[in-house]
Amino acid sequence: MRALIAVLTFFCVFPALQAQNLVRGSYSLKVEELRSESALQLTLSDVAGRVLYQVNRELAYDTPRPAVHLYADGSVLIVDSFAGVYEYYGTSGQMVRRVPFNEEIRANHERITFVSGNDSTAAVLTSEPGESESRILVLDRAGTVRFDRPFEGTFASGLLLSPNGELIAGGTYRWIGASLAFNTEFLTIAGTSVTGLGHEFKGGSWSPDGTLFVVYGRERASLINVMKREIISTSLLGVNRIVHDVFWDGSIPYVASSPVPKMRSGTWMYEGLVVLNLSDGRTAYQSAEVSFKSAKLESTVGGVSAKIDGQSIRIR
Repeated sequence: MRALIAVLTFFCVFPALQAQNLVRGSYSLKVEELRSESALQLTLSDVAGRVLYQVNRELAYDTPRPAVHLYADGSVLIVDSFAGVYEYYGTSGQMVRRVPFNEEIRANHERITFVSGNDSTAAVLTSEPGESESRILVLDRAGTVRFDRPFEGTFASGLLLSPNGELIAGGTYRWIGASLAFNTEFLTIAGTSVTGLGHEFKGGSWSPDGTLFVVYGRERASLINVMKREIISTSLLGVNRIVHDVFWDGSIPYVASSPVPKMRSGTWMYEGLVVLNLSDGRTAYQSAEVSFKSAKLESTVGGVSAKIDGQSIRIR
């Protein structure tokens, strides 16, 4: 019974939205949740730090938190997966458009939405309860839908727009009997399918030039040349791994992962950090016994380092 209660609590309680600081063009947007007021607070500032507006948007209790995207002209897109609406705010802080996902606004706790964008474009991947396929669309900063099409897979799992804004990587999964079937698909910004593969998409990372992509799941990571439709390499991470970071050293990606954390003296701690060079599948760094709270990969003079709880360790 206790295990069942724990599972129900995990799936039914939505965590607070982490504070975000988004910067594009001449604007910065601070996004934070005011728990005491059950509101989402947006604060838009210019490059000089002058606050242009601050608005509070009400949040329904215990619901999925909205995704927020800042365009380079200072306009803001809020994608509310619970309510099923897109909301556009101008630089004055006024809502200028409110558009339902479908023909009517229909609240749903089980709707899943991912958003990824750049200065002028936002891509949105959404899965609806009871639908066999997800949907993907691209919105410009005026709210115009550039394309809207089905996306294979019942449940959305991830979405990333390439740095140059030309390609989109999306992931879904579906149940076939008692087994999961995964789908990772790549589209052009115009909505044309480029290639797809049956890899789990728990997360990913584009190369700086937007030609290569790393997709990872709980057990493996793959490096893909998207336009050539070529899987360059696939490496096993282990069983049920957590990926902490993907770092590009030019065209070479490094992936840092570990097993799931364990509770140590009241704190969740990780152990067994491994950093893989995904281009050749070799281990660049491995630490079996060291416990840590956070790990990140970064560029250093002439090489790459793993920053583990603030301490840098050279790995290349």
